[in-house]
Amino acid sequence: MFTSFHGGIGKSTIAERFAKNYQAQTRCSGAFLEMNLFSPSYIVEHLGLRDKLKNSFMDFFMSNWSGLRAEDLSDTFTEFEKLLIIPFTDVRSSEPLKPRFSFHETDAEFAMSRLLSCLSQKGSFVVIDLPLSFSSFPLFLLEKSDVIYYIYNSQPSSIKLAKRFLDDAARSNSMKEKISLIRNMAEMNVNIIDEAECRIWDKEFLVPMAQLSKP
Repeated sequence: MFTSFHGGIGKSTIAERFAKNYQAQTRCSGAFLEMNLFSPSYIVEHLGLRDKLKNSFMDFFMSNWSGLRAEDLSDTFTEFEKLLIIPFTDVRSSEPLKPRFSFHETDAEFAMSRLLSCLSQKGSFVVIDLPLSFSSFPLFLLEKSDVIYYIYNSQPSSIKLAKRFLDDAARSNSMKEKISLIRNMAEMNVNIIDEAECRIWDKEFLVPMAQLSKP
């Protein structure tokens, strides 16, 4: 999972690059889940899938999701460059993204469990892009994740929010062991050879500004 309290911080770009590179290196089937709830989908627009998307997670949720089988995944969701692309909602210009019925996040957890179970049966890895909040569904996804990367940058407000996340996660032993931090757009001192000297936390990776233009 790649997550952050901040938007516009490069989280989705890092998550997408990780998914593509991991698939290329492992040759495993994979899925990219953009769990941005009812915000417009970045990944659908970014990949040009507006007219090619088979189903979003909400489409799946409103269907007979309990009948999903592992062999149905490729027919149910759009595959792009060997990754299943599953945004939470579609991109719609003429109608609201929120459903017309009363939506409760806890209801979606059962459908997500079924989806993750089918992906596991297929032997697929899953990368989740999640804007962080401490409501029911995001917390459910945090618990389900094997590894959690929290994205932040060098701004004091971003560092403060990263510390808040670590402090909250420290209340759960199972959660805190899964967390690493990624500081995006890190300003690296050219005179420092050892990257460890630039880190704020022990389990931290740095993405320097110079790497932003790299694929």
